[in-house]
Amino acid sequence: MSSWRSKSRLSVGFGSIFVHAGFAFAAVLGVMAQVGIIGAYRRGEADLPSAIAIFVFSLILTVCGVGYSYFRYAVLPAREARDARITALHPDAPWLLDEEWAARKVVDRGSLTVAIFLWLWSIGWNGLCGLIWSINHDKIVAAFQTSWGEAAAAVLFPVLGLIGVLCAVSATLHWWRYGPSTLHIDTLPGYLGDRFRGRVVARLATAVPLEAELICERQFWVRVLKNGDRSMELKTEQVWAKSYPIDSDRLMRMKDGTTTIPIDLPLPSDRPGCDIDEEGVGIQWVLAVHTDHERLAKPVQPAAPGAKNYSGRFLIPVFARS
Repeated sequence: MSSWRSKSRLSVGFGSIFVHAGFAFAAVLGVMAQVGIIGAYRRGEADLPSAIAIFVFSLILTVCGVGYSYFRYAVLPAREARDARITALHPDAPWLLDEEWAARKVVDRGSLTVAIFLWLWSIGWNGLCGLIWSINHDKIVAAFQTSWGEAAAAVLFPVLGLIGVLCAVSATLHWWRYGPSTLHIDTLPGYLGDRFRGRVVARLATAVPLEAELICERQFWVRVLKNGDRSMELKTEQVWAKSYPIDSDRLMRMKDGTTTIPIDLPLPSDRPGCDIDEEGVGIQWVLAVHTDHERLAKPVQPAAPGAKNYSGRFLIPVFARS
């Protein structure tokens, strides 16, 4: 057993060194690429589109490398020290280790995260297409003139880039329309067999029927094989779920333009409580609030626009009584 543990610690140590070295190399490589492309553009050895594309890619490398180091050596130690203090003061209240739960405010930034991801993907993809065009535009033009198949394949790349931009714009407009929704927790924590109470504050254009769903999920790591390479992926499996309707007359419109959605839902007594380890494995509980399309009033005229979709997802503290 001791031999197995020593080998495990050794493999983890080498893995940690490899990760640190990789991010450090990315940061250094990014800075070198930025300095090199700026110098090449000033000397006239690179045109503006190529310089911009290379600079953007190198900047992303630098941000990733420096950001990882900042998180690993500044944010993470401060968070671990805070958790240790809270654990010593409140050993029987693990929900206080989560900053949002302790503040009784959980913010859903899912739409903003999707928008940022789509913009980063679109910028990277279109930048790569621009770089390829600036380097091989003569060959691409010749391929257009000689082969329709190669021409169609070449057109596919900018089309995908355009689709990515359109999706990013749509996600940004969705976030701009609704903004981040906030769950204000009244019952901290929610105990199994009891009720979970709170309120969701969101920007809704109109009061429409909604649906609140309590979800118990189990997260676990699985080994997958992709393109001949094995990797680990974090999977989520639904253990239990139940939906509850929220009528539109229960929503409260506030003067600042936000809408308050009351939450008062029963929690089952025969399900496991929250229990997530440091690797993200275990049980978590989710409150999902979204538009109930089955009870949504249909437009009077076929061409009239329907109500916009709303959805919010919040991790909530649900525990068993000790």
